[in-house]
Amino acid sequence: MKKLIYSALTIVLVISIFAIRSEADPGDLFIVVELDDETACSVLKVNPAGRLSEFVTNDEILAVTGENEADCDNVGIACNLNGDVYFGEDFDDESKVLRAERFGDLSLFVPTSALIAATGDSSADLDKGMAFGPDGNLYAADEQSDSILQITVPGAAVSVSVTEEQIESATGETNADLEGGIDIDDAFNIYIADAASDSIVVCQPGGPCSVLTSEAQIIAALGFDPNLDEQILLVGNYLYVAEDDNCACVFRIDINTGIPEFFISEAQISSVTGATSDPEGGLAVDFAGRIYVGNSSNNQPSILRTGPGANVNLLSLFVSSDEILDLYGPDFNIVDFDAGMCIVQPKVSEIPTLSEWGLITMALVLGVIGFAYARRRKLLGV
Repeated sequence: MKKLIYSALTIVLVISIFAIRSEADPGDLFIVVELDDETACSVLKVNPAGRLSEFVTNDEILAVTGENEADCDNVGIACNLNGDVYFGEDFDDESKVLRAERFGDLSLFVPTSALIAATGDSSADLDKGMAFGPDGNLYAADEQSDSILQITVPGAAVSVSVTEEQIESATGETNADLEGGIDIDDAFNIYIADAASDSIVVCQPGGPCSVLTSEAQIIAALGFDPNLDEQILLVGNYLYVAEDDNCACVFRIDINTGIPEFFISEAQISSVTGATSDPEGGLAVDFAGRIYVGNSSNNQPSILRTGPGANVNLLSLFVSSDEILDLYGPDFNIVDFDAGMCIVQPKVSEIPTLSEWGLITMALVLGVIGFAYARRRKLLGV
C-alpha cells in the first residue's frame, strides 16, 4: 500500500512540475536595455508585481553573435503568445534577430545575410518596428531598404511584405524612412510610422497603403511638429505614439477618424519620475489595458504605467531608475532605454491546459488510492 501511495505521489509531483513549467506567464514585460553607451545590451524582465530580473544577459548575446560588443540601440522587440521574445541586435551596423525561448536558450534566429538576401540591399538596419501579425509570423521594419519584412515563425524565412515604393506612393515623398515603430491589427492592416513624412501610414493586406494621419494634421491638432522615430502601439481603436523630440510625450490617434489627441504629457511624465521626460524606451499594453512607457532620462531609465483601461489620470511609477541601476550596477556604468518593450499576453485555448490536466490526473490518482484503500479494508474485514 505504501508503495502505491509513493508511486502515486511521484506521478502527481512530476505532472505538477511539468504543468508549472509549461504555463504561460501573462503580464511579464520585456524591455531592451542599452548598456555602456552602445557597447553592451541586455533584455530586462519585469513581472506583473514589478520584480526585476535579467532575461537575457550581455554575455549570452556575445556568445550567440560571436561579437566582442553588443549594440541594441534603436532596435525592436516583440513577444509571441508562447512567451518567446524576439529582438534586434545591430553591432557594427549588421542587424540580426535573436530569439530567447521561454524555457530555452538564446539563439540567432535571423542572420544579417538572410535579411540582405530578402531585400537585395547592401546591408540591413532593423529599427524599432517589430511586431507579430495575426498569422503568428514576425514583421520588422528595415530602415536600410525602408521596407516591412515578414519573418516566418517557425522557419525564419524572410520576404518583403511592404515595399518602400508602396509607402512613398501613399505619402507622396520621394523616399521613406522607417526608423520608427509598426503594429498590426487582427484584420492584418499594418500601421507604420514614417519619419520621412512624419505621418502614420496604414497598409491593407495585399492592397494599397494610405496616410492615416499626416504631419499637418498632428501639427494642427497638437501644436508641435512630430518626429516619428519611436515605437507605436495599437490598442483597440487607438494607435499610441511616443514622441521624444518636440513634445517628449505620448499621443494617440483614433484609427477610425485619424484624429490625434494628447495622451500623456511631458509634464505628467516629469512629475511622476522627478526627471526629464524622454519616452524613447518603448510602449506596451497588458491584458488589463494598462499602458506602459519606457522613460529614458540622462541615463536614469524608469517604467511608467497608466491605470486599468489606460486611465491616464492614474499614471504612476512602475519601476524606478534606482531599481534598474541597482540591478545592473556595478558591472555597467551607463544604463539606458532607447529601443522597445513588449508584454506577453494570455494565450486563449479551447483545450485544458497542462495545469488543468495535472489537476484532473491528480483527482484520478487520488480516486485510485481511495478505491485501493477501501478494498484493502474490506478484505481485512476492518
